[in-house]
Amino acid sequence: MLKKQTEKRRTEERLGFWMDGIVREFRPYQAAMHRTHKLLDRVAVGVPNDIMDRVDYYIKRRKPFGYRPHVEVGNLSWGKSDIYYVDLVQIAKGFGRGFAMNPIFGVVLDIPPIAAIVRSRPLAGNHDNSILFPLNRFRHFYFPDDPYT
Repeated sequence: MLKKQTEKRRTEERLGFWMDGIVREFRPYQAAMHRTHKLLDRVAVGVPNDIMDRVDYYIKRRKPFGYRPHVEVGNLSWGKSDIYYVDLVQIAKGFGRGFAMNPIFGVVLDIPPIAAIVRSRPLAGNHDNSILFPLNRFRHFYFPDDPYT
């Protein structure tokens, strides 16, 4: 009984995830940029140390990137890695149609030669070029309710 309820709820959550992605697809860039600027203005006041520690973990590089990214947000489209696309666009669209980046979808086994947005990175080595993003959140950032607590 509990398993069927969980499966039903997960199916409903999956539908909601895709519907949110479709709605964001048609949201104007200006609306997304306005939301992002409001968030950044709040952060400019001061960022707590625990949040900065987390940002430092996600982005190891401390010097400018010195390369030309090859994909602009406005040129991204649905395709083979739709679930990664939905998560990436949710964040990147807030920086404008011309915001350029290098996303690498899927499991990353090697350190990228240039700075790239990744979902995972190798444990060993220099991570300066691996910028962690919460891609494929539906699968990897799901925390079910524990009915026994």
